[in-house]
Amino acid sequence: MTALEKLKTSNAWDSRYNLPTFPMLNNPFIYLAYAKLVLRSHNEALKEYDILEYILKCYKNGTFTRWPDGTGGMFSHDEVMGISYLNEQRAAMCINILEKSDGTFDAGDDEKKNMFRLIFLMPFLKACAGYRVGLASQLLWSIHAVVTALKYKPGAESGLLKMWLMIDKMKDYPLSNLACIIFRINMQKRGLDPKFIFKRYYLTECPVMGEIAPEDWGV
Repeated sequence: MTALEKLKTSNAWDSRYNLPTFPMLNNPFIYLAYAKLVLRSHNEALKEYDILEYILKCYKNGTFTRWPDGTGGMFSHDEVMGISYLNEQRAAMCINILEKSDGTFDAGDDEKKNMFRLIFLMPFLKACAGYRVGLASQLLWSIHAVVTALKYKPGAESGLLKMWLMIDKMKDYPLSNLACIIFRINMQKRGLDPKFIFKRYYLTECPVMGEIAPEDWGV
């Protein structure tokens, strides 16, 4: 059975949209992104048409919702990262939304939810959108990557998986690629990789991810 077939027969799969949205949880876009990255490690893929159709159903009134019916609450930075990884044009739209509102994604957000506080976010979004990612942006992202690696403590596995997602884009740039390598070496010393994290710490409600995730960080 292929990795995609295992996903389709698991509780991660949402037959309504023909995608692994992990319907019992509430972060469909970043979980979709993780699933897409896992499948890439097997040289398999979700249907881009299905992904785009889902995204379009979640686009309402100039912004995005988590679910097509508008439920799920405000769009978090996790979801911004997920949708941007999934689609280049939507990454550009997310950048535009954030720049227009000076860091907030929803008109009702206050400064506590200003996403510009996250130094890794805009460099990653620009990489997803196919924009230029200059040395200054690479440096900001690299600082986050190295700090995340050196200061990791049990309980922060969500941040490690976000790093894994970002590495897939940021490894294409010279300065940030060096930070990716530093991150990977540090994680290897700790015995941590995506497969182990999915098995032991994260999305354990969906065992299929621990079964099909790779044992390396992709760099």
